[in-house]
Amino acid sequence: MSTRSPIPPTSTVDGGRKPRRRSWLITLGIIVVVVAVGIGVVFGILLPQQQKCSTAADPSRHGAVIEYCAAEPVTAGGAMARGSDGNLWYTNGGQKITRFTVKTSAVTEFAAPTAPNQVAFQGMVNGSDGNLWYIANYTLGRMSMNGEFKEFALPRDFGFSGSIAAGADGTLWVTMGKDGRYQLLKITPPIDATASPVITNVALPSNALEAIAAAPDGGLWVATAVASGETITATHILRITPDGAISQLPQTLTGAISALTAGPENTMWFYDTLGHIGRMTLVGAPALFPVSAISRDMPPMSLALGPDGAMWFPTQANGVNTGMGRITPSGVITTFTLPHTGGMVSNITAGPDGGVWFLLGFSQPWEPSPRIVRITP
Repeated sequence: MSTRSPIPPTSTVDGGRKPRRRSWLITLGIIVVVVAVGIGVVFGILLPQQQKCSTAADPSRHGAVIEYCAAEPVTAGGAMARGSDGNLWYTNGGQKITRFTVKTSAVTEFAAPTAPNQVAFQGMVNGSDGNLWYIANYTLGRMSMNGEFKEFALPRDFGFSGSIAAGADGTLWVTMGKDGRYQLLKITPPIDATASPVITNVALPSNALEAIAAAPDGGLWVATAVASGETITATHILRITPDGAISQLPQTLTGAISALTAGPENTMWFYDTLGHIGRMTLVGAPALFPVSAISRDMPPMSLALGPDGAMWFPTQANGVNTGMGRITPSGVITTFTLPHTGGMVSNITAGPDGGVWFLLGFSQPWEPSPRIVRITP
């Protein structure tokens, strides 16, 4: 019979032998601390560096870019307009309208009274009455330069509001649509600020609206689509005179168009889905300029006349914004690289200081913060 004593259990008191599991826990704790420190370095040092907005050394240089950090997330495709006070106003992801004072770079935010049902603003224009007018969901809103709001209900017959344009005669035009059904509303603002605007539904020969824009001659242009199934094969342009007469321009455009807007020398400009920037005279004569730096499937969201008399547009590569482009009335194109690429360029606007302004937004937390950008023409 064996007389060997049994091996005593491992001691767990101080001075004794520690269990192996505890050593593994210590090692795991060290790893967690190291990883946490690494993450802290990335988000505490590198990320703030990405968030910083850059300033051009010489803002008078052609193509020079100055960036200003936005107060809140910028809504892609929201709205920006030059107000009657000479400042820039834009909508953002916080259901607010923000004033950017160009002279001082000051940012002031104004909250919409109903935060329109948590639906982003679809458009905003400077009205002839000196107020800003905006649309969001079924809401038409008016805002003074002092931040005073008044909102009005839009009809719900054809779904959400889509776009807004300001006519030369003081009227406003709004499209509404959902599931392929559209309507065009003519809105006459009241003389008495306490009264409601007069809203009239305008009957059109086509129910497929693509875009609306005020023309230099005081009329309104309406782009209407011709579809085969779900594919738009052609676009007709309707013109509505200030007295309400509707006519169709003789030329038919191929495919869908977007970003219809007034340009220099009594022309209208747009994108098509064939990779062109297009120009039309007021009698309908078109000219198409092929641009390799825009997507056919998803053309840019903004096209605007700059203070230099040229049209400005975002450039793209593989569906990602890469910079800004400039096209003259004769079709000469110049491109400019931005300090940050990959963001969504929207709402290009001619500023009161001779610069071209736009919003630049990003969707991921590790990407640069949203910003207001100025480029020198």
